[in-house]
Amino acid sequence: SKAIGPSPEKAQQPAQMEPPGPKGPELTLCNLKRIVDACARSGDFAGAEFWFDKAVSNNIQPDASAYSAVFDAAAIAADSDVAEAWLRRASANGLEPDIRMYNACVDTCARVGDVAGALGWLGEAVAEGLELDVKTHTGVLKAASE
Repeated sequence: SKAIGPSPEKAQQPAQMEPPGPKGPELTLCNLKRIVDACARSGDFAGAEFWFDKAVSNNIQPDASAYSAVFDAAAIAADSDVAEAWLRRASANGLEPDIRMYNACVDTCARVGDVAGALGWLGEAVAEGLELDVKTHTGVLKAASE
């Protein structure tokens, strides 16, 4: 069976990747989540973003879970500006940001030791009426320990 997502040699060159199609599996919301998750695990934020945008251009409507996978990729890349931009993008596209999305933003700040940023995201999640979980608190503590 054909692997889903970018090959390792193409992972750092998302513009040159071939999308799934006649030669491979169809790009679906389910496949999108798997592809973006694989990119996130390999630290390939550019690949995650490429595949997400490719799905949107193919009229696939990403859900909160797909956005969360992109957030995870941003967290692994430790880019809090990107995580914030994606949170705003999800909101602008009609999704209610959930605690998983805020946790990814907190985690992004934690990876670079940005305590103020982590606390800011925690405060925003509370202001949105979201119930904090263990991951939220752990992220803030991790930021303080970096």
